[in-house]
Amino acid sequence: MQCQFAIDDIYWDGGGAITSSVSFNAPGYTTEDISAVISLHDSGAGNTSRNVSVSNGTDTIDLAIALNFAGTGSKTLNFGPTNQATSTIAITAGSTLTLSYTDSAGNIKTDTAAITGGGTTNTMGIFSETHTNPMLSYSQIINSADWSGNPAEPNEQSTAVSPVDGSYVLSVNFADIGMGWGGVAFNFGSGDISEYSTFVIHLDKTAMPALARFGIKFEDNSGGATEVNLASYTPVMNGNWARYEIPMSHFPAVNLAQVKFLGLWNPQNSSNAYLTGMLYFDNIYLIK
Repeated sequence: MQCQFAIDDIYWDGGGAITSSVSFNAPGYTTEDISAVISLHDSGAGNTSRNVSVSNGTDTIDLAIALNFAGTGSKTLNFGPTNQATSTIAITAGSTLTLSYTDSAGNIKTDTAAITGGGTTNTMGIFSETHTNPMLSYSQIINSADWSGNPAEPNEQSTAVSPVDGSYVLSVNFADIGMGWGGVAFNFGSGDISEYSTFVIHLDKTAMPALARFGIKFEDNSGGATEVNLASYTPVMNGNWARYEIPMSHFPAVNLAQVKFLGLWNPQNSSNAYLTGMLYFDNIYLIK
């Protein structure tokens, strides 16, 4: 008699001593840094989520880090006003950050990172309660309905979702009256951002889960403009917030010494259909 057997999913489970570690991605940070990456390894805790405590000497928050089958994972720790919900902890020059983790065998693992004073400011805030010195000031956030587009109503002090930093977020309610396009635009008048290399924006799409494509557009005072789509970039996730970093070199047609508008345009699904509903934005800024 002949027969066939299918065998799958063969691996070693257990055996050997548990190995574990927790670490920062650098030995220290400055007050101008915006985040750190925390790496965790626990060979006895594969395919689980484990908590790592972070202390600045005054405040302590917990980071839930998802581990893969080998017991390895990482998560971004943000620097700013301490906020457990957004994995953010305050830093000051002369202080020390301390990581503490109790592994699956009951052993305590730690790592530290010193905080030093920054030199010149290397960020410029646009819509941020953390990056405030300096700020790229804007006179208004324009609703595209004012330019004969679809309505997109902005609310600069929304508390509908937990913010990345500070106490409020920018919400935009996108509607569709058949105009084919829509969004909002920050009006800077004329701003010089030529010294900055990277644009950062945080987006929460929980109220618009089908969102796949979204335009980011800079325009100067002479009409020079470049628009990129967030679909071309891979975000770093922090809960419901997606953090996008876009090199300013990706806006080649714009005179960055005379920037007039920053546009947030046209929410679409993967089939390029225009979407309606609410999107949330927070902690929008530039990095040198």
